[in-house]
Amino acid sequence: MQTNTSDKVKQEYYDRVDKLITLFDSQAKVPPEYTERALEDGLTVFDAVDDWFSDELIKFELSHHLSDVNSRLVDIDVTGVGTIRRIVISMDIKQGDLFNVYYSESSKGGALFNTDIMTTLLSFDEKC
Repeated sequence: MQTNTSDKVKQEYYDRVDKLITLFDSQAKVPPEYTERALEDGLTVFDAVDDWFSDELIKFELSHHLSDVNSRLVDIDVTGVGTIRRIVISMDIKQGDLFNVYYSESSKGGALFNTDIMTTLLSFDEKC
């Protein structure tokens, strides 16, 4: 019985890490070994995603949106994409959905989700 619970927890962890990583980069292929190591190292889902992108020019730091503990919103600090500094996005976002982008010192705009977060932010930055 314990093994089934453990396997279920591992699968849920893998699914969440994979979903968030591919939300950022739709071309990413997350091997099970990566999530197994992250889980063994005690990384939270958000820490595992931060670690995945640690060698990228574009950096993300994730936190759960604090306005509502049941919220599916993720608050993400961004560096490496022009003046974009932060986004707030739903974990259930779909193609064409709008999300908040904070850029420059005090500007806020809306970006239409297109493919993944990286693609969308690079396109948004070109238009700013």
